[in-house]
Amino acid sequence: TLPYLARTLGVDKFGLIQFAQSVIQYFVIITDYGFELYATREIAQNRENVKKISEIVSVIYVIKIALLLLCFLVLIVLVLLVDSFTSYWYLYIVLFGFVIGQVFFPVWLFQGLEEMKFILFTNFLSKFLLTISIFVFIKESSDFINYAYIYSISSLLASFVAVAVFIKRYRLKFVTPSFVMIKKYLKASTHFFLSRISVSIYT
Repeated sequence: TLPYLARTLGVDKFGLIQFAQSVIQYFVIITDYGFELYATREIAQNRENVKKISEIVSVIYVIKIALLLLCFLVLIVLVLLVDSFTSYWYLYIVLFGFVIGQVFFPVWLFQGLEEMKFILFTNFLSKFLLTISIFVFIKESSDFINYAYIYSISSLLASFVAVAVFIKRYRLKFVTPSFVMIKKYLKASTHFFLSRISVSIYT
C-alpha cells in the first residue's frame, strides 16, 4: 500500500500522514507504558489464577485509560498552540482513534495466556480491511483524511473483537484498584517503558 499511497496522495499529503502517524505512535508508546512486556510476564506466571488475572487486567486498564486521557489533553494543547498541528487539527484528532484502539487491545493478555491465535485473527482482520479500504476509498490527494479514518477504524474494530473475545472466554471481573496497586504496576513497568521510548526517540 505504501507505493500506492505515495503516488495517489502526492509527496505533501503522504509526508503529512507519515509525520502525523509518528506523533500518534509516541502516544501509543506512552499509553502502553511497558505493559506489553511486564503484564505478559505477570499473566503467564498467574495463568491459573483467575482472581489475580482479573486484578492485573483491571489495574492495567485503569492506568492505560488515565494515560490515554493525558495524551489526548497533550494533543489538544498541540493542535491549539502549534501552527503545524493547528493547520490539520482534524487529521490528528481522527488518528487518535488508533491510540484508543491500541489501549483497549489486550495483546499482553493473549500473550501471557499463550492464546496467540486471537492476536493472529484480529490483526489479520484489521490489516485486511485496512488494505482493501485504502484501494477503495483513496483515489486522490484530498482523500488523505480518509486514510486517517480507515487507519483508526481498523484499530478500533480489532480491539472491539479482541475485548469481546476475552470477556466471553475468560469471565474476568473488574477489580477496583487501590492507589498502592497502581503505584506498584507503574513502578514495575517503568524500566520497560524507558527502554522502549528511548529507542524511539533515538531512531
